[in-house]
Amino acid sequence: ATHGRGMFSASFSGGGGGGGNILSLQYDDGVPTSGYFWGTAGQASANRMTPTVAGSKVTSISFYITGTNGTTARYKPLLLGNTANTPGSSLSTFAFRTAASVPGWDEIDVSSLNVTVNSDFFVGMEYDGTNKPSYGYDPVDNGRAWDKQSTTWASWNETYFMRASVQTPASDVVIESTVPQEFYLEQNYPNPFNPSTVIKYGLPKEQNVTLKVFDITGREVVTLVNNVLAAGTYTVSWNGKTSSGTTAASGTYIYRLQAGDYVRTMKMILQK
Repeated sequence: ATHGRGMFSASFSGGGGGGGNILSLQYDDGVPTSGYFWGTAGQASANRMTPTVAGSKVTSISFYITGTNGTTARYKPLLLGNTANTPGSSLSTFAFRTAASVPGWDEIDVSSLNVTVNSDFFVGMEYDGTNKPSYGYDPVDNGRAWDKQSTTWASWNETYFMRASVQTPASDVVIESTVPQEFYLEQNYPNPFNPSTVIKYGLPKEQNVTLKVFDITGREVVTLVNNVLAAGTYTVSWNGKTSSGTTAASGTYIYRLQAGDYVRTMKMILQK
């Protein structure tokens, strides 16, 4: 066991998904190396989540349960705010639940809670001291794992299989675990497009990122991304809507990616 946790050794495969205007926040590779559990009531683990834009609505949270260790898959989900870059107060209160499928992802629809986030938040699971469902992990430090062994939270140097989905006003985003060697922005596809198009970019390191669309006169149409994002490969689908929710007119548009000192702009055509 590691600092009070039990370890269940196994290897499983997992997956996830999302729907219209949904950003799936995934920081794991989908295949956990093993599983961890806590043995004392109130102990917990959590994963730091970063929405791409402020005002995103949390629609679901999910946990990969690798096993039950002779007990049941009972745990309490956590949805926490951010206080001084550590897990903060609860954004919503949950009852203890039992995962429906083991091994596998236990996904919880939280869209009815109407929780919106402007910056980092945390999803996690708390233990009752009796049941010991293991959550998946990889022995890779992604800078997002947190543990509460007693009364305070502390960061941990691994990757936890805990995910969230948030709804954004104008885009879908898929995050891949592949980390490129350098920053890049690709030409959108299809181009010309109607009604939606895909923009792909890569970040070799965590960086403050903005991805904006402008009309040909330089007026901002919509902000697709505006936050500090982890290293990885991002695929953004723009639905052709402006920041006010109206449909953009036919014409030539400019999209600009800024990630730290890296800035690149490209043209695209909306053709109806």
